[in-house]
Amino acid sequence: MRLKRLDLVGFKSFATKSRLEFADGLTAIVGPNGSGKSNISDAVRWVLGEQSAKTLRGTKMEDIIFAGTDSQKPLGMAEVQLTLDNSDGFLPIEYNEVTITRRVFRSGESEFLINNNRCRLKDIQDLITDTGLGKDGLAIIGQGQVDAVLSVNSSDRRALLEETAGIMKYRNKKEEAVRKIERTKQDIVRITDIFNELRSRLGPLEKEAEQAKIYKALSTDLNNYQVDYDSLIYGKLVEDRNKLQEQISGLKNEYSQLEKELENLEEKTQTIQLELNDLDEKANSAQSEFLLINDQVSTLSERVQVVEERIKNTKAKISELEDSLKASQERESELDHQIQECKNELTNVLLEHEEMNVALEKASSEVAVSREEYQTKTQLIEDMKVGFLDFMRKLAEERNFVRNFSQQEESLKQRLAKASDEKDTLIQRKAELEKNLKELQAEKQGRVSEISKLNSKLTTLQQKKEQCESSLSQALEKLAHKMNQRQQNDSQLKALKSLEDDYEGYSLGVKRLMQLPKKDFNLTGTVAELIEVPKGFETAFEIALGASLQNIIAPTQQDAKLAIEWLKKANAGRATFLPLDEIKYSEFPKGFAKYWEISGVHGPAVNLLKYDPKIHSAIASLLGRVVITEDLDTALALRSVLPSFSRIVTKAGELIMPSGAMTGGSLGTKTVGLLQRKSRISEIEILVQTLNQEIEVLKQEQVGLNRSISEFNSQINELMNANRELENEIRQLDTQLTRYETELVQLDFQIESKSGDCEELKLSLNSLHEEEKLASKRLKELEHEEVELRLTIKNLEEELRVYSQDIEKSSENVTQQRIKLTEIAGIVNQKRRQLKDLEELYQRQINESVRQQNEIALLKNLLAELEEQMQADKNDYDNKRQQKTVLAEKIEKIRTERLTKQNLLLEENQQVKAYQKRFRQVEVRINELDLKINKIEYEMGQVSERLADRQVSEEQALAREVKESRTHLKKEIDRLKIELMELGDVNLKAIEEFQEVSERCEFLESQLNDLYEAKGSLEKVIREMDEVSKQRFAETFEQVRNEFKNLFQELFQGGHADLVLADPTDLLNTGVDIIAQPPGKKLQNVLMLSGGERALTAIALLFSIRKAKPTPFCILDEIDAALDEGNLERFSRLLKSFSQETQCLVISHRQSTIENADNLYGITMSKQAISQLVSVRLSQIS
Repeated sequence: MRLKRLDLVGFKSFATKSRLEFADGLTAIVGPNGSGKSNISDAVRWVLGEQSAKTLRGTKMEDIIFAGTDSQKPLGMAEVQLTLDNSDGFLPIEYNEVTITRRVFRSGESEFLINNNRCRLKDIQDLITDTGLGKDGLAIIGQGQVDAVLSVNSSDRRALLEETAGIMKYRNKKEEAVRKIERTKQDIVRITDIFNELRSRLGPLEKEAEQAKIYKALSTDLNNYQVDYDSLIYGKLVEDRNKLQEQISGLKNEYSQLEKELENLEEKTQTIQLELNDLDEKANSAQSEFLLINDQVSTLSERVQVVEERIKNTKAKISELEDSLKASQERESELDHQIQECKNELTNVLLEHEEMNVALEKASSEVAVSREEYQTKTQLIEDMKVGFLDFMRKLAEERNFVRNFSQQEESLKQRLAKASDEKDTLIQRKAELEKNLKELQAEKQGRVSEISKLNSKLTTLQQKKEQCESSLSQALEKLAHKMNQRQQNDSQLKALKSLEDDYEGYSLGVKRLMQLPKKDFNLTGTVAELIEVPKGFETAFEIALGASLQNIIAPTQQDAKLAIEWLKKANAGRATFLPLDEIKYSEFPKGFAKYWEISGVHGPAVNLLKYDPKIHSAIASLLGRVVITEDLDTALALRSVLPSFSRIVTKAGELIMPSGAMTGGSLGTKTVGLLQRKSRISEIEILVQTLNQEIEVLKQEQVGLNRSISEFNSQINELMNANRELENEIRQLDTQLTRYETELVQLDFQIESKSGDCEELKLSLNSLHEEEKLASKRLKELEHEEVELRLTIKNLEEELRVYSQDIEKSSENVTQQRIKLTEIAGIVNQKRRQLKDLEELYQRQINESVRQQNEIALLKNLLAELEEQMQADKNDYDNKRQQKTVLAEKIEKIRTERLTKQNLLLEENQQVKAYQKRFRQVEVRINELDLKINKIEYEMGQVSERLADRQVSEEQALAREVKESRTHLKKEIDRLKIELMELGDVNLKAIEEFQEVSERCEFLESQLNDLYEAKGSLEKVIREMDEVSKQRFAETFEQVRNEFKNLFQELFQGGHADLVLADPTDLLNTGVDIIAQPPGKKLQNVLMLSGGERALTAIALLFSIRKAKPTPFCILDEIDAALDEGNLERFSRLLKSFSQETQCLVISHRQSTIENADNLYGITMSKQAISQLVSVRLSQIS
């Protein structure tokens, strides 16, 4: 495989698309500093997957995008394409030509392509793994890498040999396998915790399942007894209902007979009632007519009275109007006189207004003329001021001209002083240079002494650094151990919390209900959640509470009812609730406190718990009569003095019931109950917190040691840099001597030049003084003229001020006349309004008089009509009184006849009432019997529903043969109910849960087996990869070692060098140290070699590695910069020989290297700071 071409666009300084075609042999890239030569090697690094912006000489990846210039905008993307000839199948891909493309955008997005097909960065890295083209390979060698080969520690140097040995893929696979093992260990811990938790539940669940089976058997017996009992009750109810129905049948016959008799009597009473109704109608008709005539008589009497009153009122009104008319006529005469007086006054005021208006116009005209004259004089003064300003500008120019003489004089004096000072400075500098020449030799000797001291300090710092590295290794081992412990505990804590959050161990009903959102139901929580048990008492409280740990505490009975209804509706199981507003409890009396002081007695259970006081009633209802003791002996002794209602529980879990029954023995498999799980979570959280603190301390220690190592490295580098600087300073001292001698000659010439400048400046100063005298004379003449102009303008302004005051007085007089004219105009308007009001009032008075006259005429006509109407009403009144007497006699006759009929109807009604009374009695009896039947049928319906719930029909119940009596059945039912109650809360789902948990345990056990098997397989693979890695590393090390020895002697023309393993017993992790002894020198640390020797040693090692595993191509970026001419010539021969087998690309500006190149690319940079290519094939030129 070989490099074919490289395409760049937008990459660093390559703004436009640039292409480099690569031929076989040695290709050199040359160009001035800053032209972008090294950007070629950066582009190859980047396209092959480099992710470090620092390695690419930037701070972030976007820095590689062309940033723009003054004349060209920045680009938004950088792209590099590297085309490789893969005809030999070097790369594991079925293409003869492979083009790798990488793009980056300013938005931060990246694209990767292989032969224009999108891919991942990992795909490119996998493609070049173990080919020598990877990150740790030596396909690209920069100047920094040459020095880094010797500067890095032995462990980092090992990475070069690993890449060469091709074991990086094994190391990567091993790291991946180790990560898988860690994940497997975590899975094992997590599944083991879950498995142990589930296995701990098997025992309790098995007991609950047995209890559920007993419960089901008792429930079946109870159901059969209840069916027999309900069948007997149903048969009795049917018999009672039939008897009542026979009684109702007889009563209904009597009811029908009474109904017929009542119908006959009702017909007779109806006939009499009709006759009464007829008489009532006649009486009502006569009475209505009588009332009508009576109303008419009353109406006529009232009407006569009303008419008489109206006649009286009309006469009085006519008299009033006649008096008012007379007064109105008198008011008319008075208003007419006032109108004439107002018209005379208005005429006089109008004449006065006209006279004042004429006088005002005359005065205003005089003021206007005066104002025009004032404006003319004002304009004259303004014109004079403008001329004065022009004069002042001329005067200012003259003053500036004179002042400039002063400035020019000052400038010349300053220049003269400066020239003198510069001359003195040059003389002083000459003296200093002569003194410095004498001090240089002493300074050189001091630098040699400093180098010796620096070498001593460097040895001491390296020893301290090695001690810190040893301490750091120990701290890292402790940190890894603590972090592993924390990880294991985190996994266990996560598993336990998962069980806690999923309500594992709770019955189905509790689990389903508590997993609902809090807002759905107002529930406080389960007993197990709400109590905090002292450490060591978990078993005692789990025995004391038993299934009650799963009881749910609710604030109110209604909240509990809603939750139960939801459980029934959702078919989600059962749960027991403790409503705080209804729950009853009892506790030990205070007098029992003396018993709690007995040795081994811990006291009442409620006193040992921590919980919210709001739920005390619920907790006390469960534990109010429970005492906790240390052991069974103490419990038995306490039992003899406590009341029989007490329950006693020991810390180990033995239980003494109120009845005297005792429960104890071995708990079997170690179980983790709800309280123990809760306690375990708290313990692990505390442990994790402690581990976090210890880890933080170790991290701080690690940071401190790393900081110390970094400081030592920094100090070592500083000392080495200082050493190099001192050597450079010594070489520079000789050069400085020559520079000082040259500078002394130049100073003599400059001193002579400054003396001539001083004489010239003195002549210019004298000439300036003469010109200044003439300008001062002209300035005095102009200042005298300025005074005269100012005086003239001031006199004119005073005259204008006096004239302005006269105008103001005239204007004030005009204003006063206008005010008086306005006042008279107001009087005119007032008189006009007064005249208008009087005329309107006079007209209204005339209208009022006319209206009164018309009204008097109308009233007189009305009076005649009222007198005529009153006579007609008196005649009608007499006729109506005669008709009223006739009707009163007719009404009395009808009343007598109606009384006779009414007595007959009363006798018939009494007989009807007697029959109705008996009728109602029969009806009430029938209703009573119907109610009894309805009640029986309701009871039958309830019994029928209970039978239907047990899948028994009514026919089956009636046909059922029941041998036992109802009393016996009732006793059996009560007995079974008591037995079921004594069983307490029974988890009916326990049978299914036990089966489910058993199956899950089997499944988890098989998973654990699989995980252990997978862990063993991974560990086996790691051991196999370690063996292969050891073998390959050992073989490669020996090969590189032999090549290094030979190349070192070839490049140094003698000397001795070797590679040694830091720890030969640990081939997987050992570092690699370098031993180098150039010819004629003692064996010493490679860091103590000169710059050129270090560079040549590093080149020997790098080329040795490349010989051990040749890469298809090699890019060398200015690795020859530190070589002198002799070493450079040997390096050039090595490079030429190396290029015969490997395609080489060298970036350099050393002539010897360039002369050996077969192909040449020149990099230039235009004024726009954009790199451009120029290519030459030297073989064709030659």
